[in-house]
Amino acid sequence: MEEATDQQPNQLSPPLQNDDIESKPAQQQSLVRGDAVRRSKGSTVEQEKEGYLNRRSFIANFLLLLGYTFGLWFQVYEFLGRDRTSIAITVYFVAFVLLILSGLLELSVDIFSTRSVGHGRYHSTSERWNRFISLLFISAGILDIIAFVYWMQREPVTERQVLLVSAYVLFVMAVIVMYFQIVEVKKDSWSGTLLSDKVDLVANGIVLAATILGVVLRHMELSSNDYGDATDRLELATVPIWLFSSMLYTFTDLLRLQIMINEGNAWY
Repeated sequence: MEEATDQQPNQLSPPLQNDDIESKPAQQQSLVRGDAVRRSKGSTVEQEKEGYLNRRSFIANFLLLLGYTFGLWFQVYEFLGRDRTSIAITVYFVAFVLLILSGLLELSVDIFSTRSVGHGRYHSTSERWNRFISLLFISAGILDIIAFVYWMQREPVTERQVLLVSAYVLFVMAVIVMYFQIVEVKKDSWSGTLLSDKVDLVANGIVLAATILGVVLRHMELSSNDYGDATDRLELATVPIWLFSSMLYTFTDLLRLQIMINEGNAWY
């Protein structure tokens, strides 16, 4: 009998089915990246990468959610006139540490890998723009902490000036984020846009509105006009808006993770 010849190199092989994958040795079924990486049955390199990014995104946005929760807690203390208590000060610093950690985690994604899917604030196909968005968010958090230090030292004018700069930094970030997401939605068309991306669009629109309110608020604080407690009320109102946007970001990450779990490709 003639021995079966191997497939010619210039012939395209048909796609492997699950049964074909199972019939191959275990070494051929696994993707090697340094050490052996655990993979789900039938997963691809792109699916593995997407699962990794979705997990990182969820953790970053969960930190964001916790940060704004602590921020709202502090705003309640401030509105009640108890903002200079030790617990209020601790709550404030915890809030902004969480927010900055969230930004650093997102920044690390664009430094050490490439996003295969958009999420949250990050719908640009450019790593540089995504890094810039993260840097703007981190810078705003750092500026808020600096302003808080001036507030503790009872230097209100300097505090408000720093907060105004922080507000404009966030506004620029929100405009850039909305631009790239609108470009993405136009390319895919509204009907062809995923539900998670539609929710992200709503969340980013809310963030843009919150940043505009933030800029208005900081100008009111620096104004010579007496607005009474209107500025305190406005500031208390803006924090829940940020909190709600972070809830939407977290929700969309859960949607993406659920889809990948259903496909068996989220947790390898």
